[in-house]
Amino acid sequence: MSDIKIILMTKDDFSLIHTWIRYHGELLGYENLHILDNSQDPRVLDIYNQTSNLGYHLHSYPDCNLNTAEWYINIIRKQIRSSCNFLAKFDTDEFLTVYRDGEYIYDRDALKQQLEYLNPDSNHHFYNSYPNFDPDKPALAATLFQAPEVHTTTDYKQLYTTKHVQQIDLGGHGNREHVGNNPGLTVLHYHRQPFNIHKQNLKKVCISHGWFHSNDTDEQILHKLSTNTQQVSSHKREALVEILSGRVTESSFNQPHSHGCTMSYDGVCDVYNNLT
Repeated sequence: MSDIKIILMTKDDFSLIHTWIRYHGELLGYENLHILDNSQDPRVLDIYNQTSNLGYHLHSYPDCNLNTAEWYINIIRKQIRSSCNFLAKFDTDEFLTVYRDGEYIYDRDALKQQLEYLNPDSNHHFYNSYPNFDPDKPALAATLFQAPEVHTTTDYKQLYTTKHVQQIDLGGHGNREHVGNNPGLTVLHYHRQPFNIHKQNLKKVCISHGWFHSNDTDEQILHKLSTNTQQVSSHKREALVEILSGRVTESSFNQPHSHGCTMSYDGVCDVYNNLT
């Protein structure tokens, strides 16, 4: 039985999917990766064709969108829960690592040791990351990540024990309670993107929810979103409204954030290189 399996939810993420697969495959074993993806980007499909021999599991459901993805995630959960002690749900910009003595360690043995500390009878274990923002290197992953203990409970993601029947939610945050925390298990979140890609990805999320159409004008989108009260992905909707209304511009988006921020896609290869 495996200690942990990861369910990745992704779509058309050419920037990170190959690195995500190789990183977590080397760290956890490719057979422990389950990827939920119905990408149409030919570059992503080509990556899957080139790496299909590695042994990860690709799940493709043509009717899967962000309104139904949670249901499909839990179909996979039911299929694999008897073969592992813990399950985690990741996005393509989230990378599992170990935090020890002020350093982030990318090592299979270090991860195995941390997992052995976990009690499989406990429902909730959390892990997280919080990167400092370096104004001199705003788009590099060379900046430092804060220790996990600086986080509030809203920053945690959940590691689900398979001994208990429980739904994995869309974000993998569980009930966000600070229970059974093991600060040695940490996720590095490489979420900072160029402004135009950020805007495109926000639109992609909202379209997947069916909140507007791909050929709608910005004015039509703003009108439709202004009356939307859905809680799921509300932070994505609100961020897009801020951009389309002009309250957030490319210039202001690129300003340093005093509270910290997540890093650029450009730096995620550094994580993979540290491992290999």
